[in-house]
Amino acid sequence: MIPAFRTIRALLLLLMLSLPCRADGLIRVGLMRVAKPDHVTISCKAGIMLDSLMGQQPLGGRISISVQGRSVELKANGTTKRIMSASLRGVSGCPVTIVAGRRIARFRGRLRFWSNEGNLVILNEVGLEDYVRGVVANEMQHDWPAEALKAQAVIARTLAVRGLGAHRSEGFDVCDGSHCQVYRGVGAETPATDAAVRSTAGMILTWHGSPIMSLYSSCCGGMTAASFGAGSLSNTPYLKVQKDTLNGSYACRASPHFDWASAFDAGALASALNTDSRTSPGSHLRDMRVIRSDSSGRAQYLLIDGDRERQVDAYMCWNVICRQLGWGGIKSTRFRVAKNGRAYEFRGHGLGHGIGLCQWGALARAKAGWTSSRILAFYYPGAKLSKTRVENTLEKRNLPAWRCVYVSRLRSE
Repeated sequence: MIPAFRTIRALLLLLMLSLPCRADGLIRVGLMRVAKPDHVTISCKAGIMLDSLMGQQPLGGRISISVQGRSVELKANGTTKRIMSASLRGVSGCPVTIVAGRRIARFRGRLRFWSNEGNLVILNEVGLEDYVRGVVANEMQHDWPAEALKAQAVIARTLAVRGLGAHRSEGFDVCDGSHCQVYRGVGAETPATDAAVRSTAGMILTWHGSPIMSLYSSCCGGMTAASFGAGSLSNTPYLKVQKDTLNGSYACRASPHFDWASAFDAGALASALNTDSRTSPGSHLRDMRVIRSDSSGRAQYLLIDGDRERQVDAYMCWNVICRQLGWGGIKSTRFRVAKNGRAYEFRGHGLGHGIGLCQWGALARAKAGWTSSRILAFYYPGAKLSKTRVENTLEKRNLPAWRCVYVSRLRSE
C-alpha cells in the first residue's frame, strides 16, 4: 500500500469514527462485559439495518458477528464484511435478539460492536426510560406491590444518571451486571414493572440538586448500612445506619435471607484467601475472626492468622472469598465467624451490602400501605424527589467520541 493511500484511508477512518450520533436521553450500556464472547448471533424478524457513512444498508434478519483482530466480521446473506465497528438496529424499532452461547436476550435501541484488544465489545444505546424498564424487571419481583416497584424505578433511574460514564475507559456509561445494575433488555419486562416506570417517568432523588448515590440491596438484615466495610462514602448524608423496623418488627424479616449460616472447610477457605495478596494467610490458616464491627453490626476488620497475622478490610475480604467460593455462601458482611474443628462457620443476617433501600423492607412497607415517596424518604432521609429532563446536549464525559458516547445534561424542574 502506497503511503499516500494509507494516509487517506487513515483520515477517512478518523472522520468515520468521529461522526456525531447524538439522540435524546440515551444511555450506553456495555453488554456481556464479564462473559466476553468472541462470537454472537443477532436476529430480528423485521430485519436488521447497518448504519454507516454510506447510508443505511439492510442485512436481512440474521447476522453472525465475530472479532477478527482489530476489526469485527459480519456474516449475512452469504456475504462477509470486515469493518472497524458496526452500528446495527432493528427495522421499525424491532428489538434485536442476541445469542451468545447459552445466553439469549432481546434489546431495544441500537447495538454497536467493536474490537478491543481482540475482545468483542457490545454496546446497547437505548433511551433512559427503556433502560430503567429493563432494570426494574430484573432487580425486583414483578408481582410485588406497585408502590415498591415505583420506589425501585426511581432509585434505578437515579443510580443510572448518577453513574453516567462509570465505565468511560471501556467506552460506555454503565454495565449490565450487578456492578452497576442488572439489565437484560426486554425479556423480563411485565405490565406491572412497565407501569411503575411509566408512572415515575423522569423522577430521581437529589441532594442539593445533584442525583444521589441511590444504592440498594435485597435484604439489610434489620439494619441499614452507611459504608462498605472499613471504607466510607463521602458526601452521602442521606445514607445512614438505622433500624429497619415496622410495627415493632424488622421490616425485612420475611426475607429468606434474613438469617443465614454457612460453613467452609479450612483448606478451601485458605485457598480462596490465597488468591489475593491482601488476604493471603500463606500455607496455613490458623484463625479468622471479626475484630471490629460498625454500628450496623457489619464487620469492618477481620483478623487473618496464618504464616503471619494481618488485619484486613472485611468488605474487601468478603469479595475475595465470594469470587472463589460463590456469592451465595456469605450473603452479607453482617456476620460473625468462628472456627469449629476443620471448618469455619459464618452466621449472619441479610443479603447484599445493606446500604440504602432494603428491597424486602420496601415490600413490607408497601404492603402496609406506604407510598413510594414515603418509602424513599425513609431509606434516603433528606433526599428530594426531582423531575428531570435529559437534554440532547454534548457535554464532557471523557468517553471516546468515535464510539458515539455523549453525556446527557440533567436539569431539575
